[in-house]
Amino acid sequence: ILGAVTAAGAAPAPPGEFTRRAFLNGRMDLIQAEAVAQIVAARSARAARASAFQLAGGLSRRIAEAREPLVRALASLEASLDFPDGEVTPPGRDAIRAGAAASAGVLEGLMRSWSIARRIMGGVRAVLVGPPNAGKSSLANGIAGRDRSIVDEQPGTTRDVIEVGMEISGVWVTLVDTAGLRVGGDRIERKGMDLALEAASGADVVVLVVDARGIDGEPLASLRAAAGAARILVAQNKMDLRERPDPDRMRAIGDHPVFRVSALTGEGVPALAEAIAGDDDAGIGAGEAILACERHR
Repeated sequence: ILGAVTAAGAAPAPPGEFTRRAFLNGRMDLIQAEAVAQIVAARSARAARASAFQLAGGLSRRIAEAREPLVRALASLEASLDFPDGEVTPPGRDAIRAGAAASAGVLEGLMRSWSIARRIMGGVRAVLVGPPNAGKSSLANGIAGRDRSIVDEQPGTTRDVIEVGMEISGVWVTLVDTAGLRVGGDRIERKGMDLALEAASGADVVVLVVDARGIDGEPLASLRAAAGAARILVAQNKMDLRERPDPDRMRAIGDHPVFRVSALTGEGVPALAEAIAGDDDAGIGAGEAILACERHR
């Protein structure tokens, strides 16, 4: 049948053809058309739900809500100019200010969703860094729930960048295991450390993994410079050894949030995973509009 209709002049619909036609014929707006692509590309449950709400017109309705008082004020002003002889009563300044304030409130609320929306729609890139033998690879395997990184007692085992993707609390997280940061090392290990700092520079979250005693301050300066605006979390690993933290080494960490974990026993790992996915979106419900891409912002 397909061969016959194609021979008669028909052509298979390319990807997105019916969405394109619906947009061109006014059956959906551009935001809804984008939502179709975002649903197809969604890698997490929350991204799919947010895109479905956008497809149903949730974001479009919020933008229309912001636009309506501005259009109403503009229409009143233009009418008062077109009919200056008292046929139309011009709007009062207080009424115009109130409408503009209402519009601004809607837009500001949408803008507040941007950082959360980026995480929901695009996922989170979390890079594990720290000194050799702090347990980064063991912790990465523990968070992922499967062995992806080689674990050995010999320091410097990880010399490349290893990535694993997973869903945590409805958010897609790409976890990146890197080479240990220290002074010295051979040529290949130093190349691995350069790759670790490069990975940190492109991260949304940097997880500084240290052993129970803490970390010397020297590698931290390079790490903080590379991390830039990324959130920095500290995973104080190997708590199962019950070693006493070194006050000086812990003081070098600064005021970053510290999670006491054990990659061996799993202690504290779920709480760290939740923090990596982000917990500042408690006020964003499944049925609320968010800015889903840079064009919306």
